[in-house]
Amino acid sequence: MLEVISFIPTLCVIGLLVFGLGRYEPTAPVVLWAVAGAIMGGPVVVTLFGFVGWLLMDVAGTVAATAYAANRHRPIRG
Repeated sequence: MLEVISFIPTLCVIGLLVFGLGRYEPTAPVVLWAVAGAIMGGPVVVTLFGFVGWLLMDVAGTVAATAYAANRHRPIRG
């Protein structure tokens, strides 16, 4: 059951990385690749590393993406 529960938060993290930091438009192929990544990064990682290992990776990815986004500056347009 933990494998199924891990899918949604992993999809949120991948969505943050792909659509937020990567600035990709949400087209069908990009969304499908994000869902495939969430399937591989959620249930598969829980099976391999356990729920705590997955949780640590998910939190680390979210913190790293948020820290990078907070440190990034918009270009000055003149």
